[in-house]
Amino acid sequence: MTILETTRPLADPESALAFILGGNATFTVVSKRTGKRYTYRVRVAPEDHECFFASVLVGPDNTADYQYLGYFIRQGMRHGLRAGKKGNASDPRFRGLSYVIANLHSKRIPADTEVWHEGRCARCARKLTDPESIERGFGPECAKK
Repeated sequence: MTILETTRPLADPESALAFILGGNATFTVVSKRTGKRYTYRVRVAPEDHECFFASVLVGPDNTADYQYLGYFIRQGMRHGLRAGKKGNASDPRFRGLSYVIANLHSKRIPADTEVWHEGRCARCARKLTDPESIERGFGPECAKK
């Protein structure tokens, strides 16, 4: 399988939110209205598994060129993404991710938005090869956890 065959839109809000909260998620948000797309990386904090750090791809190296955007707490997602000391809440990429998280938390994916996973497990970041794993965004072992 090529990466194009393993990249999938996350069709329902519950699976999209579970993917983002997987602990090691990379995904792209596409606005059908504007045509803009941003690739985000959301990682769980190693010392606090309820806290997640979000960053956005800003350069050509899709493994290293990420810039910190903000953080959110799993239980406090109703309050959305927070900029923290180094984030910028007025950045359109920050506002885009905040919009997506708020909508997913409300159990909807806006009609003008798509959330695509990048063909890697949201928990361990291994390449997904099994059709069921590709569909859900988690490998078979990580889906059991």
